[in-house]
Amino acid sequence: MSISAWSDDEVSKTLPDIRAAGEGQHAEFKREFPPQLHTLATEVAAFATSGGGMILIGVDDDGNVVGLDPDQHDKAFHSTQNVIQQVQPRVEQKISLCYDDGCILVIDVAADQREPVYYYDQRPYVRVGRTSRRATPDEVKERVWAHPSSDHRRKMEELQYEPARREEDIRHEGERRHQDMMNRIATAGQSQRDAAWRANFPDQS
Repeated sequence: MSISAWSDDEVSKTLPDIRAAGEGQHAEFKREFPPQLHTLATEVAAFATSGGGMILIGVDDDGNVVGLDPDQHDKAFHSTQNVIQQVQPRVEQKISLCYDDGCILVIDVAADQREPVYYYDQRPYVRVGRTSRRATPDEVKERVWAHPSSDHRRKMEELQYEPARREEDIRHEGERRHQDMMNRIATAGQSQRDAAWRANFPDQS
């Protein structure tokens, strides 16, 4: 099978520059497909939480191409799909088989995600520099409130709050008017009783 049959040429052209820049906030290199699949899942979750990035499998830590076995690229592709499905919520990403002096599997985690925090095995992960690690509660809170989806939720809460507030104001106004009416009735009743008393007992008024 020729290289062009399975290689994503567009992504392949970007790899030399990515390798030259080295690992960092938005790039992770792995020499081979991790034997412990959870390692890859935590990387994907961390990138999804932290503004996206690319994971290059078949590249060592110094950016040198080691390459994957081309005969195993289908297996690697499907294994990667299975790993990513374990990350929750669903991650916006693209898996590509590329060629850059060797076979490289690329996971491109999109910068814009639907949710603010991503989890593997019910644990949140975050990318800080060249490290992917579990997120602290404060980091989770910070990302939740900074994410555009939180703005949407806040707006929805405000939209739901306004009618409720108006309804509450109307209810209070109704109660106030009812109380005013009862006070006027009570006052009128007292005035009538006073008038009747003076009529019946003029000497005592």
